[in-house]
Amino acid sequence: MKKVYASLALCVLGMSASNAHADGYLAVGYAQLDHSDRSFSDGEFDTGNLVAKLGADISPYFGAELRLGTTVVNHEETFGGADVEYKQDYFYGAYLRVKWENKTALTPYAAVGAAGGRERLDGSVSGRDNWNDASYAAGVDMDLTDRIGINAEYTQYRDDEYDISIDGPSVSAVWKF
Repeated sequence: MKKVYASLALCVLGMSASNAHADGYLAVGYAQLDHSDRSFSDGEFDTGNLVAKLGADISPYFGAELRLGTTVVNHEETFGGADVEYKQDYFYGAYLRVKWENKTALTPYAAVGAAGGRERLDGSVSGRDNWNDASYAAGVDMDLTDRIGINAEYTQYRDDEYDISIDGPSVSAVWKF
């Protein structure tokens, strides 16, 4: 949990730094996340998730970003005679981004940070659990205008304590301010 707080503090400091290059953005998108190493029949399953990002480019090569998301398309399954529904109540993250600044509309980047969340199982069997650990991402930002863009990304969330991996692609609409 200390990693999460430290990463959040770094992102807040980075986003609020008085830097002439600081450009803020807000992004809203959809992520199709694959959950693996679970107790479900196939050992993995997908959920659809709404993700919001608030970030800033603090230099031509570095940025900071905060994320918040929730499951909008749950996973439902029957096993052992029990009907269950899985979802992420919420998940969050704080990231530092390294990007390759160039003269095209496409800007590739890599991100590293800490993420966490709360997952829920409802139905004949119920329960909640919190997770947090390192998170990694790689993606590309594409400018459509000076203020509007799109983003495509692949993100991996880890929980090494339980050997759980949640990963998948996402696409977002971006508004720069």
